[in-house]
Amino acid sequence: MDESNPPLFHYPVGHPKGSANKYKAEANFSQSSFAQKHHAHLLSMNSIKLEIEKAKNNDHNVHLRTVNKTKQTNKYKQALNEAKEDLKQYVNGTST
Repeated sequence: MDESNPPLFHYPVGHPKGSANKYKAEANFSQSSFAQKHHAHLLSMNSIKLEIEKAKNNDHNVHLRTVNKTKQTNKYKQALNEAKEDLKQYVNGTST
């Protein structure tokens, strides 16, 4: 067998004729069907994890909790009170 023309078929590592091709088989492992399926499985698992995280981030209850936290801050309360005062002045016709 010539190194420049490797055979297309490799015997399994445990096979009597395959033990000499052990390292070639390991070198070609990344192109094996098992490795391709494993890689595809990992990609799908990662995409599922990303979808779960995205769903958690888009959860409406999380959004409402964030809004309620914002409403409890002093800056928000102060701005709300100022807006109410402006509205009262506008309704009474005494806008500044």
